[in-house]
Amino acid sequence: MKINPFVVWILVIIIYAVGLAGFMIPSLKDLFIWLIPVNILFAFAVLLLGESKLNLQFWLYFALCFAFGYFIELAGTRTGVIFGDYQYGDGLGIKVLDVPLMIGVNWFFMAYTSVSFVKKYFSSKIIQTLLAPALMVAYDFFLEPFAMEHDMWSWGGDIIPLQNYVAWYLGGLFLCSVAIWSKFSIKNKNAIFLFFVQFLFFIILYIRREILS
Repeated sequence: MKINPFVVWILVIIIYAVGLAGFMIPSLKDLFIWLIPVNILFAFAVLLLGESKLNLQFWLYFALCFAFGYFIELAGTRTGVIFGDYQYGDGLGIKVLDVPLMIGVNWFFMAYTSVSFVKKYFSSKIIQTLLAPALMVAYDFFLEPFAMEHDMWSWGGDIIPLQNYVAWYLGGLFLCSVAIWSKFSIKNKNAIFLFFVQFLFFIILYIRREILS
């Protein structure tokens, strides 16, 4: 059964609007922290609904992003060398070796949606390759304060090091390059819309936090 993408988009807007309200109300904070992994899975489901071809290539790319994301975060938390000194909290749900499984899904989401955007609006593969990981870094910049405040992860001394963003760019460069320079075709009706809704979600909360601080 095909679902009208506009129906999906309206549902996405409603859910993220409720999320904004929930995270702004202190008494609801614990409930909405518990719902963070659920929202990540919801976003993943929305991507699946919008994908034109759920073929082997799609699942191989998902597996690559998931494995890369999980293991680089595992190495990062163990050594502090890659991203800096940080540890995961309980906000992302189930953890294996102190790293939440949802972080692998998040790496996929960020790479996949960023590539979807650059492929739609830029024809040059070089520009696509350089810009897509930059979008991932911009997304992470606005995500970081939210993540720290809602028990997703924490930084040593509450300071986000510059190397975190450098590592995100380089990791994103690898994953985005695979999608851009291979024969992997991304045609998804929901990817760009969902990326910007999430981006706007974190920007609004970031601005609110800066105003109140």
